Amino acid sequence: MGLFFRCMGRIDDILKQRSGGSVVSAVKDFLGAGDEELVDFHTFLTDPQYLALDGIYPFWLEESKHDYADYSSVALTGSLAGGKSSYANMLTCYRLYRWFSQGDLHTYFGILRGSPIYFLYFSVSMKAAERSGFKQLRQMIDNAPWFQKHFPRRKDIQSSIQFGNGFSIEFASGESHAIGLNVVGAILDEANFRNGVGNGTISEYTEVQRLAQQLEDRMRSRFTRDGGKLVSFMCYISSASFASAFIEQKISELDGDPHARVVTAVQYKICPQNYSKKMFEVFCGYQQLSPCVVQSKAHKDTLLRSIGLPRPKAQTFFEKVPVDLQPQFKKNIYLAIQNHCGRSTASKGGFITNYDAVKACYSDSLRRACPLVQDSIVVSDQDDVPLWSVFDERKFVDTDKPHALCLDLSLTGDHASLCCVRFDGFMADGRAEHSEVFNLDLVPPQFPGMLKISKVEDLLYWLADRLNIVVFSSDAFQSAQLRQNVCERLDLPNIRMSLDSSDIPHLLWLSMVVDARIHMQYLERQDTEIREAVHDVAKHRVVKRDGSTDDQFQTCIGAFFLSETVCTQDGDLSSLYDGRINLCGATSIESMMKRLGYEGMSFDRRHGVSRVSGYAEDAPDVGSSRMRDLIAGSASTGSSFTSSDVVAMSQRSRRRGGVWDILNAMDASSD
Repeated sequence: MGLFFRCMGRIDDILKQRSGGSVVSAVKDFLGAGDEELVDFHTFLTDPQYLALDGIYPFWLEESKHDYADYSSVALTGSLAGGKSSYANMLTCYRLYRWFSQGDLHTYFGILRGSPIYFLYFSVSMKAAERSGFKQLRQMIDNAPWFQKHFPRRKDIQSSIQFGNGFSIEFASGESHAIGLNVVGAILDEANFRNGVGNGTISEYTEVQRLAQQLEDRMRSRFTRDGGKLVSFMCYISSASFASAFIEQKISELDGDPHARVVTAVQYKICPQNYSKKMFEVFCGYQQLSPCVVQSKAHKDTLLRSIGLPRPKAQTFFEKVPVDLQPQFKKNIYLAIQNHCGRSTASKGGFITNYDAVKACYSDSLRRACPLVQDSIVVSDQDDVPLWSVFDERKFVDTDKPHALCLDLSLTGDHASLCCVRFDGFMADGRAEHSEVFNLDLVPPQFPGMLKISKVEDLLYWLADRLNIVVFSSDAFQSAQLRQNVCERLDLPNIRMSLDSSDIPHLLWLSMVVDARIHMQYLERQDTEIREAVHDVAKHRVVKRDGSTDDQFQTCIGAFFLSETVCTQDGDLSSLYDGRINLCGATSIESMMKRLGYEGMSFDRRHGVSRVSGYAEDAPDVGSSRMRDLIAGSASTGSSFTSSDVVAMSQRSRRRGGVWDILNAMDASSD
């Protein structure tokens, strides 16, 4: 008898959970309907008893035939208007159907009875959620026969989707929204955080990324069952025009997970009937190789070799596109790849993609010969310790060779740095060779102290008495007066340089690294900054990663740049300037290059090399045939042929002091 009443109580609990549910369905739950009675995703979408949707794209209908009952994580990526958000909502409805069919959700998830259970829809605001996919999800549930019959939502509440069984779907925008909640699933759509849709800021999106990662970690600890399968559900929707490193990494993780699915939806594949069957091929870009339209089989072979990956993997960076869309690729190949191919042409990525090349430039003998007895010194106005006290001048070698100095100065807070690079002359094949003499970390004092600029100025004069300093430059803001004083006293060109405004010096340094013609010292802080540097290809800048520093790397770049451009000219820039050189911004750097005699290129609005003038097929040492193919491919698309295209493929140049020749792997003319 006691068992009978306990059973009746169990059915009563289920009836209370099922607002509007029938006794038959409650008894069915009580008896334990197994998975074999649940329909597959494809049937759920199309059957009149369930979601009963019409007009689903054939692409998604075919995709729905996969076993989505077995997937606990899904990532959807692709082009605009591909239906990714709609498909994510369909998946959410199917996941609700499977969960609700288990009967007692608290027992199923292992959650304390009576506690509310949540599914989160990430957005910066409810309004933004309504404009993206939240409203559509609510309408799908309202119109679905299965939910109408078994689990109708509460119609008196529009700000969330609430059911009578203690389950609700809420929008979430911050970490505080999920603290202490029983979250069993979530949707993260990047489009909700793009300007014009969600108007989300970087800080807001970073917070959501952190929350999503925490939720996933928590789900794995609470909802993992036998075999490692999760009973929870996460769906990530990647917008090609706003793909973040978080989503890119997440897609990479899910790609090899048997309980996850990654789907790429492209509009011309979803609706092929709307496009021509004639196709052209596009290279979508890889690391430092820029996107371009493939011109020929030889051109494609060149790109495949340049990628440096196994051919099947390298082939994945190419797309065949209907010729109807070719004008869009000629206007802006980056946007076209995002909008039509559904590929992310990330505006930011790691600057160093081949760290082995950097390591090959480190010299143990150069490190042992470093004149510094310690790598850093506090520069304070609270003491009288001279900065040259950290030098052992007996270790200065080749003092008559031209030396370049670059200073990055900060008065408080950030570290400062002073780097010295020596021009060692031209090698047998005519290429310039350079060595890093030292890179001194200038540590700011603790409050209330300030960095004493006069100490730095005295150090520069001390160095000039011992080394052949032919060029000195500093950043644009903190050290203008110091730079003017030093240049006047040492009779040097007054070069104002801002390494935050252009990536040209960085790309020159990188080409020198690839060319193995620079020698550096391994300094832990400098090496970390090199590895963590971020290349913003959209703005043509190299910046520091969030939470990182970059002063030693920047002064290293600046000193090598000055050594390559000025020291190779024996320090004589009389034809170039009238007493002062401004190298703040790509335009001024390009102007300097051209005035030094490098006239073989023209630049586009983004300061990429857009056209090479005076190019002749029979010109000596003009570069490899695959370089010609690459140039021809980029030129024909109308897109920029940036210097980063060539860094990964650069051939050794024989032209003395050829800054742009080396950077672009070609010779304009011989000396």
